Amino acid sequence: RITEAGGHKDAALYSAYGEALLQQSGGTMTPEAESAFAAALAIDPKDMAARFFMGQAMAMRGNREGARQIWTALLAEAPAGSPVHQILVDRLALLAGASGQAPDISAMVAGLAARLKADPHDAAGWQRLIRAYSVLGDKDKAKAALATARAAFAAEQTALAPINAEAAELKL
Repeated sequence: RITEAGGHKDAALYSAYGEALLQQSGGTMTPEAESAFAAALAIDPKDMAARFFMGQAMAMRGNREGARQIWTALLAEAPAGSPVHQILVDRLALLAGASGQAPDISAMVAGLAARLKADPHDAAGWQRLIRAYSVLGDKDKAKAALATARAAFAAEQTALAPINAEAAELKL
Protein backbone atom coordinates (compact mmCIF):
# COMPACT_ATOMS: atom_id res chain seq x y z
CA ARG A 1 0.00 0.00 0.00
CA ILE A 2 1.29 3.45 -0.94
CA THR A 3 0.89 6.29 1.50
CA GLU A 4 3.34 9.01 0.54
CA ALA A 5 6.14 9.58 -1.93
CA GLY A 6 9.00 11.90 -1.03
CA GLY A 7 7.04 13.37 1.88
CA HIS A 8 3.98 14.26 -0.19
CA LYS A 9 1.12 12.42 -1.77
CA ASP A 10 1.72 11.59 -5.44
CA ALA A 11 -1.25 10.89 -7.71
CA ALA A 12 0.95 9.43 -10.46
CA LEU A 13 2.36 6.91 -8.01
CA TYR A 14 -1.13 5.76 -7.04
CA SER A 15 -2.07 5.49 -10.73
CA ALA A 16 1.04 3.47 -11.51
CA TYR A 17 0.29 1.20 -8.57
CA GLY A 18 -3.28 0.71 -9.82
CA GLU A 19 -1.99 -0.14 -13.29
CA ALA A 20 0.48 -2.64 -11.84
CA LEU A 21 -2.35 -4.28 -9.90
CA LEU A 22 -4.40 -4.45 -13.10
CA GLN A 23 -1.56 -6.15 -14.94
CA GLN A 24 -1.03 -8.56 -12.06
CA SER A 25 -4.74 -9.51 -12.13
CA GLY A 26 -4.77 -10.03 -15.90
CA GLY A 27 -6.83 -6.90 -16.55
CA THR A 28 -9.45 -7.52 -13.88
CA MET A 29 -10.30 -4.42 -11.88
CA THR A 30 -9.71 -5.54 -8.31
CA PRO A 31 -10.98 -3.53 -5.34
CA GLU A 32 -7.36 -2.73 -4.46
CA ALA A 33 -6.65 -1.37 -7.97
CA GLU A 34 -9.83 0.68 -7.96
CA SER A 35 -8.87 2.08 -4.52
CA ALA A 36 -5.47 3.10 -5.90
CA PHE A 37 -7.12 4.98 -8.77
CA ALA A 38 -9.61 6.60 -6.38
CA ALA A 39 -6.69 7.71 -4.18
CA ALA A 40 -4.95 9.22 -7.23
CA LEU A 41 -8.11 11.16 -8.09
CA ALA A 42 -8.47 12.37 -4.51
CA ILE A 43 -5.00 13.93 -4.86
CA ASP A 44 -5.34 15.08 -8.47
CA PRO A 45 -8.83 15.01 -10.01
CA LYS A 46 -7.24 15.60 -13.45
CA ASP A 47 -4.98 12.50 -13.35
CA MET A 48 -5.62 11.06 -16.82
CA ALA A 49 -4.61 7.47 -16.08
CA ALA A 50 -6.78 7.26 -12.97
CA ARG A 51 -9.74 8.79 -14.81
CA PHE A 52 -9.31 6.39 -17.72
CA PHE A 53 -9.23 3.33 -15.47
CA MET A 54 -12.11 4.54 -13.31
CA GLY A 55 -14.08 4.79 -16.55
CA GLN A 56 -13.03 1.23 -17.30
CA ALA A 57 -14.19 0.12 -13.85
CA MET A 58 -17.58 1.73 -14.47
CA ALA A 59 -17.89 0.08 -17.87
CA MET A 60 -17.04 -3.30 -16.36
CA ARG A 61 -19.80 -2.84 -13.78
CA GLY A 62 -22.29 -1.95 -16.51
CA ASN A 63 -22.35 1.77 -15.75
CA ARG A 64 -21.96 2.76 -19.41
CA GLU A 65 -23.21 6.31 -18.86
CA GLY A 66 -20.65 6.95 -16.12
CA ALA A 67 -17.87 5.51 -18.28
CA ARG A 68 -19.06 7.54 -21.27
CA GLN A 69 -18.97 10.77 -19.26
CA ILE A 70 -15.45 10.13 -17.99
CA TRP A 71 -14.09 9.05 -21.35
CA THR A 72 -15.80 11.87 -23.26
CA ALA A 73 -14.21 14.42 -20.92
CA LEU A 74 -10.82 12.74 -21.34
CA LEU A 75 -11.23 12.69 -25.12
CA ALA A 76 -11.73 16.46 -25.11
CA GLU A 77 -8.38 16.84 -23.30
CA ALA A 78 -6.35 14.23 -25.18
CA PRO A 79 -4.12 15.53 -27.98
CA ALA A 80 -5.60 14.65 -31.36
CA GLY A 81 -3.58 11.89 -32.99
CA SER A 82 -2.19 10.61 -29.70
CA PRO A 83 -2.53 6.91 -28.90
CA VAL A 84 -4.79 7.66 -25.93
CA HIS A 85 -7.06 9.72 -28.21
CA GLN A 86 -7.66 6.75 -30.50
CA ILE A 87 -8.10 4.37 -27.57
CA LEU A 88 -10.79 6.65 -26.14
CA VAL A 89 -12.55 6.91 -29.50
CA ASP A 90 -12.54 3.10 -29.72
CA ARG A 91 -13.77 2.65 -26.14
CA LEU A 92 -16.60 5.14 -26.66
CA ALA A 93 -17.62 3.36 -29.86
CA LEU A 94 -17.64 0.04 -28.00
CA LEU A 95 -19.79 1.57 -25.26
CA ALA A 96 -22.28 2.81 -27.82
CA GLY A 97 -22.34 -0.62 -29.46
CA ALA A 98 -22.73 -2.37 -26.09
CA SER A 99 -25.75 -0.23 -25.29
CA GLY A 100 -27.45 -1.37 -28.46
CA GLN A 101 -26.96 1.95 -30.20
CA ALA A 102 -24.94 2.19 -33.35
CA PRO A 103 -22.12 4.68 -32.94
CA ASP A 104 -22.90 7.94 -34.70
CA ILE A 105 -20.15 7.85 -37.32
CA SER A 106 -21.15 11.20 -38.83
CA ALA A 107 -20.90 12.87 -35.42
CA MET A 108 -17.50 11.27 -34.83
CA VAL A 109 -16.24 12.50 -38.22
CA ALA A 110 -17.68 15.97 -37.57
CA GLY A 111 -15.93 15.99 -34.18
CA LEU A 112 -12.63 15.07 -35.79
CA ALA A 113 -13.11 17.80 -38.41
CA ALA A 114 -13.84 20.36 -35.67
CA ARG A 115 -10.75 19.34 -33.69
CA LEU A 116 -8.58 19.63 -36.80
CA LYS A 117 -10.04 23.03 -37.61
CA ALA A 118 -9.12 24.21 -34.11
CA ASP A 119 -5.69 22.53 -34.16
CA PRO A 120 -4.66 21.66 -37.74
CA HIS A 121 -1.21 20.35 -36.79
CA ASP A 122 -2.20 16.66 -36.64
CA ALA A 123 -1.11 14.79 -39.77
CA ALA A 124 -2.52 11.45 -38.62
CA GLY A 125 -5.83 13.14 -37.83
CA TRP A 126 -5.99 14.55 -41.36
CA GLN A 127 -5.34 11.09 -42.78
CA ARG A 128 -8.22 9.67 -40.72
CA LEU A 129 -10.52 12.52 -41.76
CA ILE A 130 -9.70 12.13 -45.46
CA ARG A 131 -10.28 8.37 -45.26
CA ALA A 132 -13.50 8.82 -43.26
CA TYR A 133 -14.97 11.21 -45.81
CA SER A 134 -14.00 8.81 -48.60
CA VAL A 135 -15.56 5.83 -46.82
CA LEU A 136 -18.72 7.86 -46.27
CA GLY A 137 -18.76 8.58 -50.03
CA ASP A 138 -18.19 12.32 -49.72
CA LYS A 139 -15.31 12.84 -52.15
CA ASP A 140 -15.76 16.63 -52.16
CA LYS A 141 -15.19 16.86 -48.40
CA ALA A 142 -12.29 14.41 -48.71
CA LYS A 143 -10.69 16.61 -51.36
CA ALA A 144 -11.29 19.76 -49.29
CA ALA A 145 -9.72 18.10 -46.23
CA LEU A 146 -6.78 17.01 -48.39
CA ALA A 147 -6.27 20.58 -49.65
CA THR A 148 -6.38 21.95 -46.11
CA ALA A 149 -3.94 19.30 -44.87
CA ARG A 150 -1.55 20.00 -47.73
CA ALA A 151 -1.66 23.72 -46.91
CA ALA A 152 -1.09 23.04 -43.20
CA PHE A 153 1.93 20.83 -43.86
CA ALA A 154 3.33 22.50 -46.99
CA ALA A 155 6.67 23.13 -45.28
CA GLU A 156 6.84 19.70 -43.63
CA GLN A 157 7.40 17.03 -46.28
CA THR A 158 7.85 14.31 -43.66
CA ALA A 159 4.35 14.93 -42.31
CA LEU A 160 2.89 15.51 -45.77
CA ALA A 161 4.17 12.27 -47.34
CA PRO A 162 1.69 9.95 -45.54
CA ILE A 163 -1.16 12.35 -46.31
CA ASN A 164 -0.25 12.27 -50.01
CA ALA A 165 0.07 8.50 -49.88
CA GLU A 166 -3.43 8.27 -48.35
CA ALA A 167 -4.78 10.54 -51.11
CA ALA A 168 -3.13 8.40 -53.80
CA GLU A 169 -4.54 5.20 -52.28
CA LEU A 170 -8.02 6.76 -52.22
CA LYS A 171 -7.55 8.12 -55.76
CA LEU A 172 -8.20 11.73 -54.77
